[in-house]
Amino acid sequence: MKYHRDLGKNDQLTFLTIFGASQFVNDEEDAIETGSLQVVDVSRNQLTSGLNWQHVWGGNGYSNTSISFTSSKDNTQVTDLERDILETNINIGQKEVTLRNVNFYRFNRDMNLNYGLESKYQYGDFDYAFASFINFGNEVVPPRSINQSVDGVQSAAFATFGYKPIQALTIQTGIRVNHSSFNNKVTFAPRISARYEISPRLSLHAATGIYHQRLPLYYLSQAESIRNLDETQARHFILGFDYMLTSSKKMTVEFFDKAYTKVPVLPADSVNANPQFIPDGFGFYETLEARGKGYARGIDVLIQKKLAENFYGGINASFLRAQYTDHLGKTQNRDFEVQTLFSVIGGYRPSKYWEFSARWSFVGARPFTPANEAASIASNSLILDLANYNSDRLPAFHSLYTRFDRRFFWKKVTFTTFMEIWNTYNRENEIGIYYNKTDKKVDKGIGFTFLPVGGFKLEF
Repeated sequence: MKYHRDLGKNDQLTFLTIFGASQFVNDEEDAIETGSLQVVDVSRNQLTSGLNWQHVWGGNGYSNTSISFTSSKDNTQVTDLERDILETNINIGQKEVTLRNVNFYRFNRDMNLNYGLESKYQYGDFDYAFASFINFGNEVVPPRSINQSVDGVQSAAFATFGYKPIQALTIQTGIRVNHSSFNNKVTFAPRISARYEISPRLSLHAATGIYHQRLPLYYLSQAESIRNLDETQARHFILGFDYMLTSSKKMTVEFFDKAYTKVPVLPADSVNANPQFIPDGFGFYETLEARGKGYARGIDVLIQKKLAENFYGGINASFLRAQYTDHLGKTQNRDFEVQTLFSVIGGYRPSKYWEFSARWSFVGARPFTPANEAASIASNSLILDLANYNSDRLPAFHSLYTRFDRRFFWKKVTFTTFMEIWNTYNRENEIGIYYNKTDKKVDKGIGFTFLPVGGFKLEF
């Protein structure tokens, strides 16, 4: 729901609230049919609300001051039918309040300044329990549970100065200073970007900067030593160009390179442990060390067609590599190192009331870790060949999403309903492997097939 109101010549107020709820259930019938013998119930609710006040300072600048609130609840229960026990019980509640002020001031047509402050309070309540189980490394993990609350404040001040030394060249330099109460440390994140217009149709751009990434609250709740870790540092570099193919079609080509340091990894003496890239996962750890490294680099190609003659669309292709060094110093593929991404998006608006759109996506071969089949059969559980972590690849993934929107207008109110069909042609995409306890073999997991989804949006 969105609400917008003009308070006067120089002031505007905007309120936005979004609510979402989802649930996935793998019931007893499905568990027996697939041979997993696990009944799974996963639910999530999330509410986000925000209020923004925009104030215009004459003709040279403006301010946006906002406050937002987000609340989410995640519940996961896994029942092991074979042992007749509740194997996993996870209940997570998180809240976040953000205050943000951003200001823009133009000194003249060649110089401007964008600056502001931000403060974010985060709270998480984590209650989870795991029964004893055999992990992927064929080790018996004893029962464990935790009921822990964690909270903290992340604050930042930032500024970006824009300058045009000549008409065709725009340079922006900036810095962001962050403070986190979780580890009580201050980080500095400088950045610079430039754009040069060769002609009205062709421009070059480049950017580089330092960014910092904190682990999710889920990890911070597990141990005080993890809360005290340095944040992961990422150095970004982008070089590309924009070219106007026609008045309504633009092509953008970018090369990107991201280098990660201070990535959390397991201690070096964890010889038989899962060498997963920790920021990508959802594991349970007693201690971590911020000494890992990684990278992601590749090329993005995007062709966009603006809405013209009731049609719009886009084509996007990405070619990338993403690897990291694990706790033993071995180079590994990240879980989402799919090498190739391709998508085509198109839409048609015959009138302001109706809209029809579709998106076809292709995802390259995702890496996965092969199973140790003999050990899996002996333990009646999935055991992975961790010495060859992420060395195999799944078949390519592709799917079609179709959607239609119907809009209704009443004075200043707009009500939109929509219907989507996920995986329209019902392809069985492989998403991983699991151990089939009924057939006593390692089997392939299949993602969701034909799935209708509906919703609505209210604006006034």
